[in-house]
Amino acid sequence: AVFAVPVSLLLTVAAVALTNSWLQLPGLIGITIGVLLTGFAVSSVFSAAFIVPVPVPGESPFKAKPGGGFSLVLSTFVSWGLMGVLVLPELLLAIVGFATGDGVWGWLALAVALVLGSTLLALGVHFGGRILDARGPELLAKLQVQR
Repeated sequence: AVFAVPVSLLLTVAAVALTNSWLQLPGLIGITIGVLLTGFAVSSVFSAAFIVPVPVPGESPFKAKPGGGFSLVLSTFVSWGLMGVLVLPELLLAIVGFATGDGVWGWLALAVALVLGSTLLALGVHFGGRILDARGPELLAKLQVQR
């Protein structure tokens, strides 16, 4: 978040400045903030629920660990699908604003992104933490076995 939020906002403002489409800035920032906060929320839950095998320290970071391929792909598709559904409100509001040229829709998209994204983030951290607390010993055992 320390890297993603400022870089995403900077790139969004830079793109708007390059295209001189300032009316679309609130909607684009709404989409950006909504996707970031919702992504943090979904990843908080999924990272506690699924283990992704990674190379141990000293191994090549490009080395693929055996096992977990199907579950990794499935969890990725499910998390992206869930995230896509959860960002629909701000996305649709921003698209209406882009299509109509009415800046109010962009501001609504930004407001919805801030409120909905923050709520989802709080819920994601809460439920992800509960999953991690409940599965902590099991996750640690799986990590030690996979090395």
